[in-house]
Amino acid sequence: MGNSSDGIEFPLDAFPNQISELIAHYEDRLKFDRNASALAVLVHTASILEMGTSFEIMGMKQPPIIWANIIQDSGTAKGHLMDNYMAYLFEQNKNLENTDAMHTYYTTNFTLEGLLKKNINNPKGVMIYKDELSSLVKGFSNYNASGVKEDMMNLWNGGPQVIARSNDAPLRIPNVKPNMLGATQPEKVINLFSDESLTDGFTPRFLNCEVFDSSYSKRSREKADKNLLKLINYRINAPLWNLQAQTYIASKEADEHWLDWSDARRKTYWNFKQYKMYQSKLDSYATRLSGILHALHINDYEKQDSKSYLPTEIPLHIVEKATKVCDFFMGQYERMLNNLSVQRFPNAIQKELNKMNPKFQALYGQLNGRKYTNGELVTHFKDYCKEQNVHKNILKNTILFKKEGERKQTRYTKTLSDE
Repeated sequence: MGNSSDGIEFPLDAFPNQISELIAHYEDRLKFDRNASALAVLVHTASILEMGTSFEIMGMKQPPIIWANIIQDSGTAKGHLMDNYMAYLFEQNKNLENTDAMHTYYTTNFTLEGLLKKNINNPKGVMIYKDELSSLVKGFSNYNASGVKEDMMNLWNGGPQVIARSNDAPLRIPNVKPNMLGATQPEKVINLFSDESLTDGFTPRFLNCEVFDSSYSKRSREKADKNLLKLINYRINAPLWNLQAQTYIASKEADEHWLDWSDARRKTYWNFKQYKMYQSKLDSYATRLSGILHALHINDYEKQDSKSYLPTEIPLHIVEKATKVCDFFMGQYERMLNNLSVQRFPNAIQKELNKMNPKFQALYGQLNGRKYTNGELVTHFKDYCKEQNVHKNILKNTILFKKEGERKQTRYTKTLSDE
Protein backbone atom coordinates (compact mmCIF):
# COMPACT_ATOMS: atom_id res chain seq x y z
CA MET A 1 0.00 0.00 0.00
CA GLY A 2 1.12 3.54 -0.74
CA ASN A 3 4.14 2.73 -2.91
CA SER A 4 3.01 4.69 -5.95
CA SER A 5 4.61 7.91 -7.21
CA ASP A 6 2.43 8.30 -10.32
CA GLY A 7 0.62 11.38 -9.05
CA ILE A 8 -2.52 9.49 -8.04
CA GLU A 9 -1.69 7.87 -4.69
CA PHE A 10 0.52 9.45 -2.06
CA PRO A 11 3.56 7.22 -1.39
CA LEU A 12 2.77 6.32 2.21
CA ASP A 13 6.04 4.40 2.55
CA ALA A 14 7.67 7.83 2.97
CA PHE A 15 6.28 7.84 6.52
CA PRO A 16 7.32 5.67 9.45
CA ASN A 17 5.13 2.58 9.82
CA GLN A 18 3.14 4.04 12.71
CA ILE A 19 1.95 6.94 10.57
CA SER A 20 1.15 4.93 7.43
CA GLU A 21 -0.72 2.35 9.54
CA LEU A 22 -2.76 5.11 11.20
CA ILE A 23 -3.69 6.54 7.78
CA ALA A 24 -4.78 3.10 6.56
CA HIS A 25 -6.75 2.53 9.76
CA TYR A 26 -8.57 5.86 9.47
CA GLU A 27 -9.26 5.21 5.81
CA ASP A 28 -10.91 1.90 6.70
CA ARG A 29 -12.82 2.98 9.81
CA LEU A 30 -13.53 6.68 9.23
CA LYS A 31 -13.26 6.93 5.42
CA PHE A 32 -10.56 9.59 5.60
CA ASP A 33 -8.91 9.83 2.19
CA ARG A 34 -5.27 8.75 2.29
CA ASN A 35 -3.99 11.64 0.15
CA ALA A 36 -5.70 14.23 2.34
CA SER A 37 -4.51 12.42 5.46
CA ALA A 38 -0.90 12.42 4.29
CA LEU A 39 -1.00 16.13 3.51
CA ALA A 40 -2.50 16.87 6.94
CA VAL A 41 0.31 14.90 8.62
CA LEU A 42 2.95 16.92 6.78
CA VAL A 43 1.38 20.28 7.70
CA HIS A 44 0.88 19.23 11.32
CA THR A 45 4.50 18.10 11.67
CA ALA A 46 5.78 21.35 10.17
CA SER A 47 3.55 23.26 12.60
CA ILE A 48 4.86 21.63 15.78
CA LEU A 49 8.56 22.12 14.98
CA GLU A 50 10.28 24.99 16.76
CA MET A 51 10.45 28.43 15.20
CA GLY A 52 13.95 28.87 13.77
CA THR A 53 14.30 25.25 12.69
CA SER A 54 15.68 24.96 9.17
CA PHE A 55 16.70 22.30 6.66
CA GLU A 56 19.59 22.54 4.24
CA ILE A 57 20.42 20.84 0.95
CA MET A 58 23.33 22.04 -1.19
CA GLY A 59 23.86 24.97 1.15
CA MET A 60 20.34 26.31 0.61
CA LYS A 61 18.21 26.62 3.75
CA GLN A 62 14.45 26.19 3.91
CA PRO A 63 12.01 26.63 6.82
CA PRO A 64 9.40 24.04 7.89
CA ILE A 65 6.57 25.84 6.10
CA ILE A 66 3.96 24.06 3.98
CA TRP A 67 0.93 25.51 2.24
CA ALA A 68 -1.48 22.72 1.39
CA ASN A 69 -4.73 22.47 -0.55
CA ILE A 70 -7.06 19.46 -0.31
CA ILE A 71 -9.32 19.30 -3.37
CA GLN A 72 -12.38 17.51 -2.08
CA ASP A 73 -16.18 17.74 -2.23
CA SER A 74 -18.04 19.29 0.68
CA GLY A 75 -19.46 16.84 3.20
CA THR A 76 -16.41 14.58 3.09
CA ALA A 77 -15.47 14.80 6.78
CA LYS A 78 -12.64 17.31 6.38
CA GLY A 79 -13.43 18.70 9.83
CA HIS A 80 -13.19 15.29 11.46
CA LEU A 81 -9.94 14.65 9.60
CA MET A 82 -8.55 17.89 11.01
CA ASP A 83 -9.68 17.04 14.55
CA ASN A 84 -7.70 13.81 14.42
CA TYR A 85 -4.50 14.66 12.59
CA MET A 86 -4.18 18.11 14.20
CA ALA A 87 -5.19 16.88 17.67
CA TYR A 88 -1.77 17.41 19.27
CA LEU A 89 -1.44 20.99 17.97
CA PHE A 90 -5.01 21.77 19.00
CA GLU A 91 -4.31 20.50 22.52
CA GLN A 92 -1.21 22.67 22.83
CA ASN A 93 -3.17 25.66 21.56
CA LYS A 94 -5.88 25.02 24.14
CA ASN A 95 -3.24 25.08 26.88
CA LEU A 96 -2.55 28.74 26.00
CA GLU A 97 -6.01 29.72 27.22
CA ASN A 98 -4.91 29.71 30.85
CA THR A 99 -1.81 31.81 30.23
CA ASP A 100 -1.10 35.45 29.43
CA ALA A 101 0.29 34.51 26.01
CA MET A 102 -0.60 36.95 23.21
CA HIS A 103 0.05 34.40 20.46
CA THR A 104 -1.79 31.36 19.16
CA TYR A 105 -0.68 28.21 17.34
CA TYR A 106 -3.82 27.94 15.21
CA THR A 107 -6.21 30.31 13.47
CA THR A 108 -8.98 30.29 10.88
CA ASN A 109 -9.51 34.02 10.30
CA PHE A 110 -6.85 36.67 10.16
CA THR A 111 -5.61 39.93 8.75
CA LEU A 112 -2.05 40.06 7.50
CA GLU A 113 -0.94 42.36 10.34
CA GLY A 114 -2.79 40.23 12.88
CA LEU A 115 -1.12 37.08 11.55
CA LEU A 116 2.31 38.66 11.81
CA LYS A 117 1.66 39.81 15.37
CA LYS A 118 0.63 36.27 16.35
CA ASN A 119 4.21 35.20 15.54
CA ILE A 120 5.73 37.53 18.14
CA ASN A 121 7.20 35.54 21.05
CA ASN A 122 5.62 32.46 19.48
CA PRO A 123 7.86 29.36 19.68
CA LYS A 124 5.95 27.45 16.98
CA GLY A 125 4.42 29.90 14.52
CA VAL A 126 0.80 29.82 13.38
CA MET A 127 -1.06 27.11 11.48
CA ILE A 128 -3.81 28.58 9.29
CA TYR A 129 -6.83 26.50 8.36
CA LYS A 130 -9.28 27.66 5.69
CA ASP A 131 -12.25 25.44 4.93
CA GLU A 132 -12.61 27.30 1.63
CA LEU A 133 -9.31 28.60 0.30
CA SER A 134 -11.09 30.52 -2.46
CA SER A 135 -12.37 32.90 0.24
CA LEU A 136 -8.74 33.73 1.06
CA VAL A 137 -8.05 34.75 -2.53
CA LYS A 138 -11.28 36.73 -2.62
CA GLY A 139 -10.06 38.61 0.43
CA PHE A 140 -6.84 39.45 -1.40
CA SER A 141 -8.88 40.95 -4.24
CA ASN A 142 -10.81 43.16 -1.83
CA TYR A 143 -7.54 44.71 -0.64
CA ASN A 144 -5.61 44.53 -3.89
CA ALA A 145 -4.37 48.10 -3.72
CA SER A 146 -2.40 47.43 -0.57
CA GLY A 147 -0.49 44.50 -2.07
CA VAL A 148 -1.78 42.04 0.54
CA LYS A 149 -1.40 39.07 -1.78
CA GLU A 150 2.24 39.87 -2.50
CA ASP A 151 2.95 40.36 1.21
CA MET A 152 1.28 37.05 1.97
CA MET A 153 3.39 35.26 -0.63
CA ASN A 154 6.53 36.64 1.02
CA LEU A 155 5.59 34.81 4.23
CA TRP A 156 6.04 31.45 2.47
CA ASN A 157 9.79 31.92 2.94
CA GLY A 158 9.52 32.65 6.66
CA GLY A 159 12.21 34.81 8.22
CA PRO A 160 12.03 38.35 9.66
CA GLN A 161 9.17 40.67 8.69
CA VAL A 162 8.39 44.35 9.16
CA ILE A 163 4.94 45.91 9.62
CA ALA A 164 4.96 49.47 8.32
CA ARG A 165 2.63 51.74 10.31
CA SER A 166 1.70 55.25 9.24
CA ASN A 167 1.60 56.86 12.68
CA ASP A 168 4.06 54.71 14.57
CA ALA A 169 7.50 53.26 14.15
CA PRO A 170 7.71 50.06 12.06
CA LEU A 171 7.04 46.85 13.99
CA ARG A 172 9.88 44.41 13.42
CA ILE A 173 9.18 40.70 13.84
CA PRO A 174 12.29 38.48 14.14
CA ASN A 175 10.76 35.39 12.52
CA VAL A 176 7.48 34.06 11.14
CA LYS A 177 6.34 30.52 10.43
CA PRO A 178 2.86 30.43 8.83
CA ASN A 179 1.80 26.93 7.80
CA MET A 180 -1.49 26.56 5.96
CA LEU A 181 -3.97 23.77 5.36
CA GLY A 182 -7.04 24.50 3.30
CA ALA A 183 -9.69 22.82 1.23
CA THR A 184 -11.27 23.58 -2.11
CA GLN A 185 -14.29 22.03 -3.78
CA PRO A 186 -13.35 20.70 -7.24
CA GLU A 187 -15.69 23.11 -9.01
CA LYS A 188 -14.14 26.07 -7.14
CA VAL A 189 -10.51 25.36 -7.98
CA ILE A 190 -10.92 27.62 -11.00
CA ASN A 191 -11.74 30.50 -8.63
CA LEU A 192 -8.78 29.78 -6.40
CA PHE A 193 -6.15 29.45 -9.13
CA SER A 194 -6.88 32.23 -11.59
CA ASP A 195 -4.68 33.12 -14.55
CA GLU A 196 -2.97 35.73 -12.39
CA SER A 197 -2.33 33.29 -9.55
CA LEU A 198 -0.93 30.73 -11.98
CA THR A 199 1.67 33.19 -13.23
CA ASP A 200 2.47 35.42 -10.23
CA GLY A 201 3.78 32.57 -8.07
CA PHE A 202 0.81 32.17 -5.72
CA THR A 203 -0.44 28.83 -7.08
CA PRO A 204 2.99 27.13 -7.15
CA ARG A 205 3.38 27.73 -3.42
CA PHE A 206 0.70 25.13 -2.70
CA LEU A 207 0.96 21.37 -2.48
CA ASN A 208 -2.35 20.07 -3.84
CA CYS A 209 -4.04 16.71 -3.57
CA GLU A 210 -7.20 15.20 -4.97
CA VAL A 211 -9.12 12.32 -3.44
CA PHE A 212 -7.41 9.00 -4.11
CA ASP A 213 -10.57 6.91 -4.15
CA SER A 214 -13.91 8.65 -4.67
CA SER A 215 -15.93 5.49 -5.18
CA TYR A 216 -18.77 4.61 -2.81
CA SER A 217 -18.03 2.34 0.14
CA LYS A 218 -20.12 1.39 3.12
CA ARG A 219 -19.35 2.86 6.52
CA SER A 220 -17.36 0.63 8.82
CA ARG A 221 -19.27 -1.06 11.63
CA GLU A 222 -16.15 -0.86 13.81
CA LYS A 223 -14.95 2.22 15.67
CA ALA A 224 -11.52 3.70 15.13
CA ASP A 225 -8.87 2.74 17.65
CA LYS A 226 -8.03 5.96 19.52
CA ASN A 227 -4.93 4.40 21.03
CA LEU A 228 -3.10 4.52 17.69
CA LEU A 229 -3.16 8.32 17.65
CA LYS A 230 -2.36 8.54 21.36
CA LEU A 231 0.72 6.41 20.81
CA ILE A 232 1.87 8.62 17.92
CA ASN A 233 1.33 11.73 20.02
CA TYR A 234 3.45 10.19 22.76
CA ARG A 235 6.22 8.68 20.64
CA ILE A 236 6.51 11.19 17.77
CA ASN A 237 4.61 14.44 18.24
CA ALA A 238 5.60 15.15 21.86
CA PRO A 239 9.33 14.58 21.20
CA LEU A 240 9.18 16.81 18.12
CA TRP A 241 7.39 19.52 20.09
CA ASN A 242 10.25 19.53 22.59
CA LEU A 243 13.09 19.62 20.04
CA GLN A 244 15.20 22.75 20.12
CA ALA A 245 15.54 24.80 16.95
CA GLN A 246 18.56 23.92 14.84
CA THR A 247 19.61 23.38 11.24
CA TYR A 248 19.44 19.87 9.78
CA ILE A 249 21.82 19.38 6.86
CA ALA A 250 21.61 16.73 4.13
CA SER A 251 24.51 14.31 3.76
CA LYS A 252 26.81 14.56 0.76
CA GLU A 253 25.10 11.57 -0.86
CA ALA A 254 21.71 13.17 -0.24
CA ASP A 255 22.95 16.41 -1.85
CA GLU A 256 23.97 14.45 -4.94
CA HIS A 257 20.61 12.73 -5.15
CA TRP A 258 18.74 16.03 -4.89
CA LEU A 259 20.91 17.52 -7.64
CA ASP A 260 20.33 14.57 -9.99
CA TRP A 261 16.59 14.61 -9.30
CA SER A 262 16.26 18.39 -9.71
CA ASP A 263 18.29 18.47 -12.93
CA ALA A 264 16.23 15.65 -14.44
CA ARG A 265 12.92 17.31 -13.59
CA ARG A 266 14.06 20.75 -14.72
CA LYS A 267 15.12 19.31 -18.07
CA THR A 268 11.71 17.63 -18.46
CA TYR A 269 9.73 20.80 -17.77
CA TRP A 270 12.13 23.41 -19.14
CA ASN A 271 9.95 24.41 -22.11
CA PHE A 272 6.67 24.36 -20.19
CA LYS A 273 6.36 27.58 -18.23
CA GLN A 274 3.80 26.61 -15.62
CA TYR A 275 5.49 23.30 -14.86
CA LYS A 276 8.92 24.90 -14.84
CA MET A 277 7.69 27.41 -12.26
CA TYR A 278 6.13 24.70 -10.12
CA GLN A 279 9.24 22.53 -10.28
CA SER A 280 11.30 25.43 -8.92
CA LYS A 281 9.00 25.47 -5.87
CA LEU A 282 9.19 21.68 -5.60
CA ASP A 283 12.98 22.02 -5.45
CA SER A 284 12.42 24.02 -2.27
CA TYR A 285 9.71 21.68 -1.03
CA ALA A 286 12.02 18.70 -1.49
CA THR A 287 14.31 20.30 1.10
CA ARG A 288 11.43 21.15 3.45
CA LEU A 289 9.90 17.68 3.14
CA SER A 290 13.29 16.06 3.68
CA GLY A 291 13.56 17.77 7.04
CA ILE A 292 9.95 17.04 7.99
CA LEU A 293 10.21 13.35 7.06
CA HIS A 294 13.53 13.16 8.91
CA ALA A 295 11.77 14.52 12.00
CA LEU A 296 8.90 12.03 11.67
CA HIS A 297 11.45 9.19 11.74
CA ILE A 298 12.77 10.31 15.13
CA ASN A 299 12.11 6.86 16.59
CA ASP A 300 14.68 5.36 14.20
CA TYR A 301 17.36 6.74 16.52
CA GLU A 302 18.26 5.75 20.06
CA LYS A 303 17.62 8.21 22.86
CA GLN A 304 20.51 10.13 24.38
CA ASP A 305 20.51 10.89 28.09
CA SER A 306 16.96 9.51 28.22
CA LYS A 307 15.81 12.14 25.73
CA SER A 308 14.64 11.73 22.16
CA TYR A 309 17.42 12.38 19.68
CA LEU A 310 17.33 13.49 16.04
CA PRO A 311 20.67 13.64 14.20
CA THR A 312 21.48 16.91 12.48
CA GLU A 313 22.42 15.05 9.28
CA ILE A 314 19.56 14.14 6.95
CA PRO A 315 20.42 10.77 5.36
CA LEU A 316 20.13 9.81 1.71
CA HIS A 317 17.12 7.50 2.10
CA ILE A 318 15.06 10.32 3.62
CA VAL A 319 15.81 12.72 0.75
CA GLU A 320 14.91 9.93 -1.68
CA LYS A 321 11.53 9.66 0.04
CA ALA A 322 11.07 13.43 -0.15
CA THR A 323 11.75 13.63 -3.90
CA LYS A 324 9.32 10.74 -4.46
CA VAL A 325 6.68 12.71 -2.57
CA CYS A 326 7.44 15.78 -4.71
CA ASP A 327 6.90 13.69 -7.86
CA PHE A 328 3.49 12.79 -6.48
CA PHE A 329 2.65 16.47 -6.01
CA MET A 330 3.79 17.27 -9.57
CA GLY A 331 1.40 14.59 -10.78
CA GLN A 332 -1.38 16.19 -8.74
CA TYR A 333 -0.52 19.58 -10.22
CA GLU A 334 -0.82 18.20 -13.74
CA ARG A 335 -4.21 16.69 -12.94
CA MET A 336 -5.35 20.02 -11.50
CA LEU A 337 -4.26 21.95 -14.60
CA ASN A 338 -5.99 19.43 -16.85
CA ASN A 339 -9.25 19.99 -14.98
CA LEU A 340 -8.78 23.75 -15.04
CA SER A 341 -8.29 23.67 -18.81
CA VAL A 342 -11.58 21.89 -19.39
CA GLN A 343 -13.46 24.21 -17.04
CA ARG A 344 -12.09 27.32 -18.71
CA PHE A 345 -12.81 26.57 -22.34
CA PRO A 346 -14.80 23.37 -22.90
CA ASN A 347 -16.43 24.69 -26.10
CA ALA A 348 -13.06 25.56 -27.63
CA ILE A 349 -11.68 22.15 -26.70
CA GLN A 350 -14.66 20.41 -28.25
CA LYS A 351 -14.33 22.47 -31.44
CA GLU A 352 -10.62 21.77 -31.79
CA LEU A 353 -11.08 18.07 -31.14
CA ASN A 354 -13.70 17.90 -33.86
CA LYS A 355 -11.32 19.63 -36.28
CA MET A 356 -8.44 17.34 -35.27
CA ASN A 357 -6.22 20.41 -35.47
CA PRO A 358 -2.53 19.62 -34.79
CA LYS A 359 -1.98 23.16 -33.50
CA PHE A 360 -4.30 22.48 -30.60
CA GLN A 361 -2.27 19.40 -29.66
CA ALA A 362 0.87 21.54 -29.53
CA LEU A 363 -0.78 24.32 -27.55
CA TYR A 364 -2.34 21.98 -25.03
CA GLY A 365 0.99 20.20 -24.71
CA GLN A 366 2.68 23.46 -23.84
CA LEU A 367 0.22 23.95 -21.01
CA ASN A 368 0.40 20.44 -19.61
CA GLY A 369 4.02 19.49 -20.09
CA ARG A 370 3.77 16.52 -22.45
CA LYS A 371 2.92 15.55 -26.02
CA TYR A 372 -0.58 14.33 -26.87
CA THR A 373 -1.97 12.48 -29.86
CA ASN A 374 -5.43 13.50 -30.96
CA GLY A 375 -6.72 10.11 -29.83
CA GLU A 376 -5.36 10.73 -26.33
CA LEU A 377 -7.02 14.13 -26.20
CA VAL A 378 -10.35 12.70 -27.30
CA THR A 379 -10.13 10.04 -24.59
CA HIS A 380 -9.17 12.69 -22.06
CA PHE A 381 -11.99 15.11 -22.80
CA LYS A 382 -14.93 13.32 -24.41
CA ASP A 383 -16.64 12.19 -21.23
CA TYR A 384 -15.92 15.37 -19.30
CA CYS A 385 -17.18 17.70 -22.03
CA LYS A 386 -20.50 15.86 -22.20
CA GLU A 387 -21.13 16.81 -18.58
CA GLN A 388 -20.02 20.43 -18.91
CA ASN A 389 -21.74 23.44 -20.44
CA VAL A 390 -19.90 23.46 -23.76
CA HIS A 391 -21.57 26.77 -24.69
CA LYS A 392 -20.01 28.56 -21.73
CA ASN A 393 -18.72 32.02 -22.59
CA ILE A 394 -14.93 31.58 -22.58
CA LEU A 395 -14.26 35.28 -23.03
CA LYS A 396 -14.43 35.55 -19.23
CA ASN A 397 -12.39 32.42 -18.56
CA THR A 398 -9.34 32.20 -20.78
CA ILE A 399 -5.78 31.22 -20.19
CA LEU A 400 -2.47 32.42 -21.63
CA PHE A 401 -0.91 30.32 -24.35
CA LYS A 402 2.28 30.91 -26.24
CA LYS A 403 1.39 31.41 -29.89
CA GLU A 404 3.43 29.22 -32.26
CA GLY A 405 6.15 31.13 -34.09
CA GLU A 406 5.98 34.10 -31.76
CA ARG A 407 7.81 35.00 -28.58
CA LYS A 408 5.02 37.05 -27.05
CA GLN A 409 2.11 35.50 -25.22
CA THR A 410 -1.35 35.84 -26.73
CA ARG A 411 -4.67 35.48 -24.93
CA TYR A 412 -6.78 33.03 -26.88
CA THR A 413 -10.53 33.53 -26.68
CA LYS A 414 -12.57 32.26 -29.62
CA THR A 415 -10.44 29.27 -30.62
CA LEU A 416 -7.19 27.89 -29.31
CA SER A 417 -5.59 27.65 -32.73
CA ASP A 418 -6.39 31.33 -33.36
CA GLU A 419 -7.22 30.73 -36.99
